[in-house]
Amino acid sequence: MSLHFKISKYLLPYRILQFKYKWEALQYSDPDTVCRYQLEKVRAVLEHCRRHVPYYRDLFRQNDIYPGDIQTPEDLRMIPELSKEILRREQQRLVSEKGWHFLREQLLTSGTTGEKISIWVDPVARAQEFVRYWLFFQRGGYRIGKPFAEFSSDFFMDREDPLQVLFQKNPLTGQLLLNTSYISRENAGRYLELMRANGVLFIKSRPSSLYIFSRHVQDMGAEDIGLKCIFTIGEPLLEKQRKCIETTFGCRILNFYGHMERVVAMSECIHGGMHVDEGYGLVELQDVNGELSGEGGTKFRLLGTTMHNRLMPFIRYDTGDLVEVDDSSGPCPCGRRSRRIKCISGRAEDLIIGEDGAVYPALFLVFNMIDGIQMGQIIQDELLSFRVNIYPDADRFTDLRKEELLFHLRKYLGSGALIDIRLVDVEGFDYGRSGKFRSVISSVAGR
Repeated sequence: MSLHFKISKYLLPYRILQFKYKWEALQYSDPDTVCRYQLEKVRAVLEHCRRHVPYYRDLFRQNDIYPGDIQTPEDLRMIPELSKEILRREQQRLVSEKGWHFLREQLLTSGTTGEKISIWVDPVARAQEFVRYWLFFQRGGYRIGKPFAEFSSDFFMDREDPLQVLFQKNPLTGQLLLNTSYISRENAGRYLELMRANGVLFIKSRPSSLYIFSRHVQDMGAEDIGLKCIFTIGEPLLEKQRKCIETTFGCRILNFYGHMERVVAMSECIHGGMHVDEGYGLVELQDVNGELSGEGGTKFRLLGTTMHNRLMPFIRYDTGDLVEVDDSSGPCPCGRRSRRIKCISGRAEDLIIGEDGAVYPALFLVFNMIDGIQMGQIIQDELLSFRVNIYPDADRFTDLRKEELLFHLRKYLGSGALIDIRLVDVEGFDYGRSGKFRSVISSVAGR
């Protein structure tokens, strides 16, 4: 997940400022105030769903559900959950018949779920996304326009020859995009030179990419480059990664959790508390029996409900992740009163090691580039041996598409790689001992 501050995409300045003002206040508000705000937003979304979203219109009718019946967060339980399987199957019927279709944006998700799904967002949802990053970065001292670097995979995937593009700079925003495909011992010095030359004060990255870069920087014995804060997103942040990165760069990390589905966001404060961003979406924590709960000491299923994106709203969406509630006594030292999460399970992706030793933390994104792939999985058995499982759309995944996929994979894996593309059904994927699908499995990365 990435935010590149393309200002042309955020054309609702009033809504952006409105979100920022309200969400800043909600962080410090009492639970009753937060609950009233959330229910007001959710009931409006439910009424919109009843009138304009085919899937929910039918679901509400079949289950005799009326938006006015939702008076408390617990009342949401009368609405059946939205699973990833339902989302994949019903994604077209989850799009509203009314709304910002002429300004909509399509997001593709594959990630750890393996599901290649279209998520449609409207300008309000883009404003929502902008504000959540704005508030998160603000905690680390960032202000719009200050120079920062971002290690990115998806941005460079769209380039004709991504391995020949080391970086891209946006002088208007002070953003320096660095290609994760170039992270290696040989290129670490070049990255540091670029950061110093651009006066970088902040870094945004997946933890795995930055951890690898940090190890190279340590081996070089490089001096402090003057960073003020680092922001990590997109993956669980392991304690060994945090320790290494913070030691290498001499500043603290703030970690962030979110989804393209626009229903759940959580972000860390400077005191280490992982706070639920209550203004972003309505978050439910449920035990394995389906009961609503907020007690600590065990892990809970994480569900989220849309509060702002009416173009493709999700009600009680099961993220597939588990969380453990932070039951520390007393308020967080930062003063925020929102719920705190101790740890998040899920979403971990293995790394792929290329022929030349380069590390690719998000190679599954290539599946989004090829038409006709419903699900995809890359399995690295040996350094130069790969199995690629594809669940195809029989009418669209042609031999030409297969060759196109091979072409893109070889850009990263090298011309000497043995790539075996197999067409499978859903049951034909490798689910491992955990029984949970992973889009990337490597027997090499952990060696």
